[in-house]
Amino acid sequence: MKLQSLQIKGFKSFANETTIHFNDEITGIIGPNGSGKSNIVDAIRWVLGEQKSKDLRLDKMVDVIFNGTKSKRKASMAQVTMTFENSKKLIPLEYDSVQVSRILYANNDSEYRLNDVPCRLKDIRNLFLDTGIGSNSYAIIELGMVDDILMDKDNARRRMFEQAAGISKYKVRKKETLNKLKNTQTDLDRIEDILFELQVNIKSLEKQAKRTKKYYELKEEYKELSIRKTAINQKEALAQEKRFKAQILEANESYNESSKSIHELEAEIEKIKKANLDKEQLLSAKQKDFNDVIDTIRKSENLMEIKKQNQIFIQQNIKRASNNIEEFENSIKDIKTVLEQKQAELKSKESNTALLKSDFEEWKEKFAEIEVERQRIQGESSSELEELKNLENKRFELEKTLIELKSQSANAEQNEKRTNEEIATIQASQATLIKDLESINSDISAVQEDIKQLNFKLENLEEEKQRINNLLQTEKENLIVSNRKLDAFNNEYNLLKDMIDNLEGFPESAKFLSKNWSKTKPLLSDIIECQEEYRSAIESYLDPYLSYFVLDSVDEARESIDLLKKAQKGKSQFFILSSFDNYDSNQINLSQYGKAAINVVKADSKYDSLLHHLLYNVVIVDDNELLNETLPDDNLTYLSTSGSANRTKHAISGGSVGLFDGKRIGRQKEVEKLKSRIETTKQDISNIELQIADYNSKIENLVTDQLKTELQKKEASLRHYEIRKAEVDTKINNSNNIVDSLKLRINQYNSIVNENLSLIKNITADVEESITQIHNKKAVVDNQSGMIEHISKNYGEINSKFNTAQLEWVKHNNEIQSIQNEVQFRNQQISELMTKIDSSKNETLELDISIIENQKIIENVNKKLFEEYKIRDTKKAELNETEQLFFSTRNVISEKEDSLRSLNRKLQNQQLTINELKDKLTGVEFELRSALERLKIEFNIDLKSFEVDITEEDEQNIEQLTERYFKIKKRLDNYGEINPMAVEAYDEIVQRFENMESQRDDIIDARTSLEATIAEIDGEATNMFLESFHKVKDNFKEVFRSLFSSEDDCDLVLFNPENPLESNIEIVAKPKGKRPKVLSQLSGGEKTLTATALLFSLYLLKPAPFCIFDEVDAPLDDVNTLKFSKLIRRFADDSQFIIITHNKS
Repeated sequence: MKLQSLQIKGFKSFANETTIHFNDEITGIIGPNGSGKSNIVDAIRWVLGEQKSKDLRLDKMVDVIFNGTKSKRKASMAQVTMTFENSKKLIPLEYDSVQVSRILYANNDSEYRLNDVPCRLKDIRNLFLDTGIGSNSYAIIELGMVDDILMDKDNARRRMFEQAAGISKYKVRKKETLNKLKNTQTDLDRIEDILFELQVNIKSLEKQAKRTKKYYELKEEYKELSIRKTAINQKEALAQEKRFKAQILEANESYNESSKSIHELEAEIEKIKKANLDKEQLLSAKQKDFNDVIDTIRKSENLMEIKKQNQIFIQQNIKRASNNIEEFENSIKDIKTVLEQKQAELKSKESNTALLKSDFEEWKEKFAEIEVERQRIQGESSSELEELKNLENKRFELEKTLIELKSQSANAEQNEKRTNEEIATIQASQATLIKDLESINSDISAVQEDIKQLNFKLENLEEEKQRINNLLQTEKENLIVSNRKLDAFNNEYNLLKDMIDNLEGFPESAKFLSKNWSKTKPLLSDIIECQEEYRSAIESYLDPYLSYFVLDSVDEARESIDLLKKAQKGKSQFFILSSFDNYDSNQINLSQYGKAAINVVKADSKYDSLLHHLLYNVVIVDDNELLNETLPDDNLTYLSTSGSANRTKHAISGGSVGLFDGKRIGRQKEVEKLKSRIETTKQDISNIELQIADYNSKIENLVTDQLKTELQKKEASLRHYEIRKAEVDTKINNSNNIVDSLKLRINQYNSIVNENLSLIKNITADVEESITQIHNKKAVVDNQSGMIEHISKNYGEINSKFNTAQLEWVKHNNEIQSIQNEVQFRNQQISELMTKIDSSKNETLELDISIIENQKIIENVNKKLFEEYKIRDTKKAELNETEQLFFSTRNVISEKEDSLRSLNRKLQNQQLTINELKDKLTGVEFELRSALERLKIEFNIDLKSFEVDITEEDEQNIEQLTERYFKIKKRLDNYGEINPMAVEAYDEIVQRFENMESQRDDIIDARTSLEATIAEIDGEATNMFLESFHKVKDNFKEVFRSLFSSEDDCDLVLFNPENPLESNIEIVAKPKGKRPKVLSQLSGGEKTLTATALLFSLYLLKPAPFCIFDEVDAPLDDVNTLKFSKLIRRFADDSQFIIITHNKS
């Protein structure tokens, strides 16, 4: 046997699950202070069943659970598991590997497990008994235990010797035997009390029997009639007795057969159940495999659904991209139409270019010629003409500039118009994008709300599931409690019902009347109810009256007495209610003396006078007060609260209170209450079972898988919408940037137009001023000679036409430039739209690829699902087959259990039949015995040994004989009261006395046997202990000298050799050069080596499978540490050593 591993989780400082493997014969555990080394030892002691928290360095046991840190929260439980290799079967289990686990939860609930099967602590301790393993065995040695061993704290030495000697089991057996002996003595004391009571009753009945025998001497006068009558009746009764015995014998045989069948069926059911356990485990495994497959299918289906959702989203994006392409192409088409118009306009303009240019060149040439001519005629010195020329040139330049400014303004306005159109187009597209964004935001909000709601529902479902599970557990506990209550109520009900039906504790006369009355009459005990604490007291006082019947009239009493006379059933007593009609109750204030007895009982109102008659002067007081020297009022009757005594003026009676005292009052009422309680409890159980079924149904309906799947879909949709939102946000931002840029351009255009308007206004004024100056200058020039006038006139006309032609040419060129700019702008728009179309086509291509990839994934998932569906069907078939096999066996078990219940019912019915037959037989035997006893008592005649000659005439004249018999007996009745059942009762109580004496003798024999067993255990244990002690003593000397030196001396001494099992063991250690009187005078290292020597001397006797040293070497120097290490290596072949130390060497 070997310790393989130790698993620790949530225990003390081990917050996370930690596994320590012990693969070598010697394992060292080294670490700084506070690192948790000793917690490993505590974990081993704890899992082996340590129950003392202080031995684990704790305030209370729940403190073993990891308490949390700033970065780690508190653990919910502590769990430690030890794994042993058991190939040699040192542990009495059939497994080669044995796991022992202990779990403690935060609510202080704990459990032990053996190979993961729940068990008791007692099972763990019995498993390791006498193996040297235990929470307090010599296999686990801490530094503090060295002093405990040397100082013999709590008999630590003897306990180690007992473990090594293997007498622990004898100690356990002796303790159990002593407990049995104590119980036996208790039973003996109880029987002695019963015998004492029986002796008192025997003396009383013996006197009554003697008086009855004397009475029979007066019956000689009708002796012959009585004998003949009895003989005739005996003949008939014997025939009935024979018939009943035959029926009982037959019924007993049937009962035995049924009982045998039940036992055989129970054994068969148990065998089937045991065989079905493997099927149940197989079914669990199949169910787990099937659930795993279903979980895999669910994941694949979720992936399939997500990919299909992605396909829908991708197709929507493709559709959107297609719509964009179509929109861009339409825009291109519209732009191309405008472009064609502009190109046609440009072509038209360009066709006039040559004509305008030719016209301009022609007038330019003419102007040059006239200018030359004018200069020739006028001469260079003509200042007036020069000024006129300059004025005309200035006018020309101004008009040219004016035309250019107007053309520039027109171009700017046209560009502004185009830019506004472009902005409108972008804003229209932007409005669509904003609308899409709002829709996406709305979708995101809706999906987020759905996710929030799903998470909320999921959390609520989990919380609801936990809540319902808690309620379900509570209801199950309530069901167990209610079932126990029902069993208790049923048992009490059956007991009381049986006591009532059999009138247990009442005379035969009462039983006879109860059976033969045409209408049931109540007994006094049945009409009274009493508070529980006073029942014994009231019953003790009313005991002489409890068997009295309560009748309405004297006539009923007369009829009852006649019945008893005819049947010879003794006498009975009656209370007549009619006699209390005019009863004058005597009111006495009893509260000043104690508790009035009349106030603690109750009955129907018609019995009030009767109860008052019985209890009007009865008061209940404390037991001590009742036995005071004097009483407050001598005219009252005092009862003790416990019912142990009562007292009147001249008498006190009392003694012990029996187990069944207080059980005769109010039996009928109590039965009714119990019946009501049973019905109520059954209803409660039914309600609890319905509630449990309801909770189970609710738990089944609280399915979270569908919600989780839907949550995954919603999260995928949210991711898609967020991507779409980012795309649209980017497009909107880009559009805004473009619009801002275009608006800036419009501002520039407006600035140009506004600047040009101011310039045009100023230049127009300058042109008008130039025209005026030219006109004035011409008037001056016109006063000159005719040639000059003629030339000037021609010059003015040609100059005007030249200027006009020049302005037309400049205007034409500006219009062409404007159209070319428009064409260039439109071409740029087309280029941008083509780029967008290419981008959308590329996006469509990528989306098409995504569709193909998703489709491949969907196809792969479909194939995988197809295979998984096949596996599911296979697993389901296997599961169904296993279920059918399991449930078929369960059905067989159920059928056999039904048969068993049927047999039990049959057995009960047979028992009832037997009881009825026995009752009838008892009645007949009682009649036979009564008749014989009556003859024996009355006439001292044994009819069996007395031959009576019965003739047919006697049998025919039985009526006359009986009439004559009663006539004579009536005369005898005047003799006085006797008890005809005294002899029989005396015999019965004597028999009971003898039986009790026999039981007492058996118990005395049992006590003797137990004492002999204890002596045998002591003897065997003593021999084993002494033999082991001497071996350990020799071993101790050898190991001690190996650790010290050969000259050192040591010894082990028993203080009480006469009683070695209870004797203290003294250790004598005398290292060289020292003679210590006590071990406490040794140094720390010497103490450690001495304790180590004792420990290994025990190992030589009985090696433990493993041994743990917790910092035992701390007091040792290097030399002694080396000795200690060598000693461990010496024993490492026989035992496994685990050493916790600071010594790294």
